[in-house]
Amino acid sequence: MRKFEKNDEAFTGLEAAIVLIAFVVVAAVFSYMMLGAGFFTSQKSQEVVHTATSQTSSSVDLAGSVIVEGDAGDKLSNATFYLQLTSGGTPVDLNRTAYAITTNNGFKLLNSTSVTYTYYNAESTPDSLLEAGELVKVNVPLSDITVSPKQVFTIDVKPSVGAALSMSKTAPTRIEDGRFYEVF
Repeated sequence: MRKFEKNDEAFTGLEAAIVLIAFVVVAAVFSYMMLGAGFFTSQKSQEVVHTATSQTSSSVDLAGSVIVEGDAGDKLSNATFYLQLTSGGTPVDLNRTAYAITTNNGFKLLNSTSVTYTYYNAESTPDSLLEAGELVKVNVPLSDITVSPKQVFTIDVKPSVGAALSMSKTAPTRIEDGRFYEVF
């Protein structure tokens, strides 16, 4: 009888095949992870773009001049101006809008209940939303903060979503009680 010798060449080929399959599996798992991370990143980028677009498109604009009223004591009592949406803007909830009045000697933050609104061009019963085609008259009290003659003051309109509208104006050189002034 003939004795068979042990041949290790077939076993080495089998080991190489197992290692090759392991490399292919690891590469497939790695590529799946990389694709998943890429899809996640592109989805987050898309969300950021949509959020930024909605925030910049939801802003208000000044429609006309700012009119102030004089008060006793040579100071201003209130400011009146008109707001409208910017072109292509989405509706702005005025109940969630804040107003900041700043002078060189003071700061006052007002919420929507401290100001009065009068709506124009509203097709139905006015709600708290400023929508396309609507115009709203805003009356902001200045009695809590002293605005003297020739003093620069700033009124910031800050909607809950979108860009703030900043109006920097100079008080008239002479202020009389009950008189109205257009400020620039």
